[in-house]
Amino acid sequence: MLKVMSLSRQKKADIKRTLFIIAMLAIPVAHFLVFWLYVNFNSILMAFQIRTRDGVRWGFDNFVRFFHDVQIPELDLSVAIKNTLLLFLVGTVIGMPVTLLLSYFLFKKIKGYKVFRVVFFLPSIISGAVLVAMFRYLFTINGPVN
Repeated sequence: MLKVMSLSRQKKADIKRTLFIIAMLAIPVAHFLVFWLYVNFNSILMAFQIRTRDGVRWGFDNFVRFFHDVQIPELDLSVAIKNTLLLFLVGTVIGMPVTLLLSYFLFKKIKGYKVFRVVFFLPSIISGAVLVAMFRYLFTINGPVN
């Protein structure tokens, strides 16, 4: 009898644990389905749409036009693609290691880390102070808004 009761409690605990896991995973799964899968699926479909006066038809015309326009030097599309790829490579190859080094520097509390932390957060502090000063200037008695 005692063994049966302990199995029943164990099953209830397993069911509660499973329901908890399902409840905790429901929001991220719904977020993935709506904000990634739906948006990207819609974007992929839009790449194949050709809007006409009669409605929408489907085809590869957008891709043919893109590869044709890349080859025309007057459109500067090839320059834009090169700049985009260069920005991506610089951001990945240079930006990622620098970001990791800076975050490690802040984490390890190496000599001078407090000064670096102040310098690192100074732009956000200055922008807030400038915004407050501009607001005060605009709405004073002799300000431009008054």
